[in-house]
Amino acid sequence: MIKDLPSNDGCFTPEFIKFVRSEHEYSKFNSGKIYNTSRVIEGPFLDLLSKEQINKGKKQWALGPFNPITISGPTQQRHYSLIWLDKQVPKSVIFVSFGTTTSFSYEQIKEIAIGLEQSQQKFIWVLRDADKENVFLDDFTKKIELPKGWIFESLWLEFMHGEYVNGSSFSRMANAKILEVGLVVKDWAQRDELVTFDRIEKVVRILMASKEGEEMRKRAKDLSLGVKNAVEENGVTKNEFDAFIAHITKAI
Repeated sequence: MIKDLPSNDGCFTPEFIKFVRSEHEYSKFNSGKIYNTSRVIEGPFLDLLSKEQINKGKKQWALGPFNPITISGPTQQRHYSLIWLDKQVPKSVIFVSFGTTTSFSYEQIKEIAIGLEQSQQKFIWVLRDADKENVFLDDFTKKIELPKGWIFESLWLEFMHGEYVNGSSFSRMANAKILEVGLVVKDWAQRDELVTFDRIEKVVRILMASKEGEEMRKRAKDLSLGVKNAVEENGVTKNEFDAFIAHITKAI
């Protein structure tokens, strides 16, 4: 049994909670639910949701992931980050991305930068202008400034926008614990506190340069291969998708 899962307090704004509650009024009209996940990853939880006392006999389909599994295209069109990545030793680079629903103060960005550098691990960091603390401030057009003298031995990518399939910060923390494929940098109860560079350095080193991290990365690879197989012909996700299409076309 997984213990000490983070609380979801503070995950949603009052406006979002109000919206979710209003949606319950119309739930009686739906015939099922679509989840952006795979049974390879969350099969036990989907089975739990399928129980009659919870789901009331309605259908549900795990059709994810909705983002592409593979990147294809001519070599000359490959992004420079992939060209750089091809030159690195396999399994030696950490990818740092916080999705599209997270933003940071300048102070936090500085701590992340210093922590990554002092970990002495190679990394690709997706850092967008939209990652700044408040996109509605008048000075939002100001560029993100990294610490002076920051060494670019790794690759820093700056994107104005980027789309990734992510859950909330809470769900990512919960998945890290349940699937044992990641480390919680800071307890959810201290989520409003600054994460200092030394803590970032420590967890990066654990993930990339320790036996514990090696085991987590192996589990992540196994999950990745499982998801890739799931979307192939006769894979569990492909079969779920076929069942979903059959359901919605029955009345046509």
